[in-house]
Amino acid sequence: MQMSAAPFYQSAVPAGIKEDYHVIREEIGIVAVADGVSEAYVGKPIDYGLWESGGQMSSMQLCNTLFCARDGFLADLLLEGNKRIHAAHLSKNMDYQKQAVGGACVAACQRLGDEVFLIVAGDSGILWHDAMGAHYFTNFDEVAYVLEENGNLFFEQCAIAAKWLELGSGWQVYDSFFAKKQKYRANAHLGSGGHAIFNGDDAVKNCWTEKRVSVIGMDWMILLTDGFLTRDFHPSKVNSVAEAYNRDGIPGMLKLAGMGPELPHVKRPEGTAIVLTFK
Repeated sequence: MQMSAAPFYQSAVPAGIKEDYHVIREEIGIVAVADGVSEAYVGKPIDYGLWESGGQMSSMQLCNTLFCARDGFLADLLLEGNKRIHAAHLSKNMDYQKQAVGGACVAACQRLGDEVFLIVAGDSGILWHDAMGAHYFTNFDEVAYVLEENGNLFFEQCAIAAKWLELGSGWQVYDSFFAKKQKYRANAHLGSGGHAIFNGDDAVKNCWTEKRVSVIGMDWMILLTDGFLTRDFHPSKVNSVAEAYNRDGIPGMLKLAGMGPELPHVKRPEGTAIVLTFK
């Protein structure tokens, strides 16, 4: 069975550092999207030389590793990319054991005959539709969704406080909370708001979520970063997202995402997606 892949990208408004990337290797049956999550910072992020931030570095290291692979098992290739992320962090005296560091949430897929092997980390996810209806595969647990939204609500309060204190940006108030939140949930505290993230920590392999799915009878599958979903998305809302795609394709999904509550720190989030079909 052959796999065909089509990529889509939406830039952020206002524009910022590009941290969402994708890779398509149809010849070896591997595709992935990566959503970079930078370290906490105010002003400018850490300069990684070739990369503008820890989030951009992490996404690109993973995608470059998959892009350059001649063959191999998806999990092993992602872990190789994770080692490169760790080496880049150490070159800047950044260590996941001591502090919150940049990383990447990932949705990745490898075709294995009539099945696909899926790996998700963080809030990137995989949506598909078949005769049984719509399905959404995520690494987030219920507490992680709550923690994420509580962070958004807290940022809104920080933005108000920053205006009162004439600090210029809510990030200057939010920064220390964000660093502690990222450290708490990075490859730890699963079931209590934590999740997998490719930040150089080898523990990611024990924290990501994986699954094999048959592609026989599958209408389509979409690997996506959270920029293609509403701020208040929950897997229980998967049918509305699938209906939007069935009706109007990716533009329909983005239109639906734009109708949701606005994020406090960006008017329109960055996002990337890959649509897969199997014949």
